[in-house]
Amino acid sequence: YIVFSPSSFAPEELEVEIFGKGIDAAQSFGDASPKQGVLERAKNGTLVIDEVAGLPADIQTKLLKTLATNKFKRVGHDKEYNLECRIISTTSKDMQAEIAEGRFKGDLYSRLSVVPVEMPSLKERRDDIPALCEYFVNAYAAMTNKPVKKVSDEALSVLQSYEWPGNISQLRNIIEWLMIMSKNDSDVIN
Repeated sequence: YIVFSPSSFAPEELEVEIFGKGIDAAQSFGDASPKQGVLERAKNGTLVIDEVAGLPADIQTKLLKTLATNKFKRVGHDKEYNLECRIISTTSKDMQAEIAEGRFKGDLYSRLSVVPVEMPSLKERRDDIPALCEYFVNAYAAMTNKPVKKVSDEALSVLQSYEWPGNISQLRNIIEWLMIMSKNDSDVIN
């Protein structure tokens, strides 16, 4: 599978990154070689589009056409390629609000949301925080060859009362920071 994050690219680069570029477009970019986009590279596999709500309107239109026809063209090329991958999209946005405010195409949402899975935010799953902390502590200890530490009950209480605007990635970052900042001779994170 391939994970593609549109926010990692400038808007003018997205079309080539997703659909690829043909030889004619490559030459106009000063590059003699064509380029496969993520739709092509994910052939016979899965493409995960992370934060799909961030796609510009013109790319949404082109992706909608691709999903409707199961075909796409590289930028600056006439040859059609078959879409031969599964597409999974993620977002942290309220998609109904994005559609209502005209920032996301309803037809594209309908094509992408064949099996919608809603994941509650971390603040809605506070009971999961101790298990997630243990997991992140163990993962960080294994990655750095440091001893495994236990998160104190007091620290867990503070973590469970926090609102978590950055969700699970914010919790992971805080646990890593605590592991770095904790005293080396202590086996407890306070």
